[in-house]
Amino acid sequence: MNPPGHSPCEYEKVRKRLWFVEAYWYFQRSLARVAEEFQKVFPNDAVPSRSVIQANVSKFHENGTVLNLNKGNSGRPTTSTSADNVERVEEFFSEDPRASVRRASQALDIPKSSLHRIVKTKLNLYPYKIQVFQELADFDMERRLEFAELMIGRILNRTRRIWFSDEAHFWLTGYVNKQNYRFWARDNPRVFETTSMKPQRITVWCAICEQGIFGPVFIDQNVNGERYKQLLLERFIPFAQGLNAVDLYWFMQDGALPHRTNNVFQVLDEHFTGRVIGLGYPSKYGGGMDWPPYSPDLNPCDFFLWGYLKDKVYRGNPQTIDELKERITTEIEAIELSTLQNVIQGFESRLHAVVELDGAHIEPYLH
Repeated sequence: MNPPGHSPCEYEKVRKRLWFVEAYWYFQRSLARVAEEFQKVFPNDAVPSRSVIQANVSKFHENGTVLNLNKGNSGRPTTSTSADNVERVEEFFSEDPRASVRRASQALDIPKSSLHRIVKTKLNLYPYKIQVFQELADFDMERRLEFAELMIGRILNRTRRIWFSDEAHFWLTGYVNKQNYRFWARDNPRVFETTSMKPQRITVWCAICEQGIFGPVFIDQNVNGERYKQLLLERFIPFAQGLNAVDLYWFMQDGALPHRTNNVFQVLDEHFTGRVIGLGYPSKYGGGMDWPPYSPDLNPCDFFLWGYLKDKVYRGNPQTIDELKERITTEIEAIELSTLQNVIQGFESRLHAVVELDGAHIEPYLH
């Protein structure tokens, strides 16, 4: 039977607080041992932090109880960042880690500013973004693992001279989000904003290696095999030759359909004979390597270049396509050679991570 005026949930919380006090002295004031034992006694509960355990012990010895005291007329503790509230906030986010600070503030009756302070300074919690990855089938993981092992064994032990290529979309900023637009007035002022039916964007193609970066190439039309072949033949190959970065170099591209036409493979084979990393190339020419599916985490353009550029470019809030192109060009030219060399070295580290994880996505384990 629960004490009068206490719900089963409240009674269970009090029982656990008393358990903290008893365990604290039983294990000779070892907070680490208390937390370890708590996990055994309450296997379905999140393990509390040492600060929460210590707060309950201190409260018991100061007040002779683990119940919340010193409440005002509203029922809210007079000190919003008290030990009681620290514990309540930790329990709340342990049960619902996806909850927003606003919802936690409403549910716990703690001012939002105080709750922010508890989360950041008392509990050291951080609002990590949920990452979304393409689901990998067993076959996909096997191909990623095979690629990583072959790359480490066949190529990286002899040369790290690889051109990595990719393309990405850059959207023009400044769109109107109707959900964030409000106009407070007694009468409808008929305020409106005009915007394009189709948000403007540009497609950018680049290639990077330890000697430099080629690009940006701005693609205004849909990419097909013929346009991609001309890009390689008329622009990229001459640039790479100017760096003496064709002979003995490998060229990597993803498995997009325009990249796999016979004409494209002929150009690549002419200049990178047997040194092409691209889906479908080995089956046609008997050399090179297939690029594994669903592997942007292995392409330096994806895991470094695009995120780096977008972070830099959008800080300037470009308002036109021309401004967007200008900022992309400026930021690419500002990338130092030492940065590119570090990025290429990071590729090898990612290959080893893929091997350790048997082909699984590596991003969740890198931060």
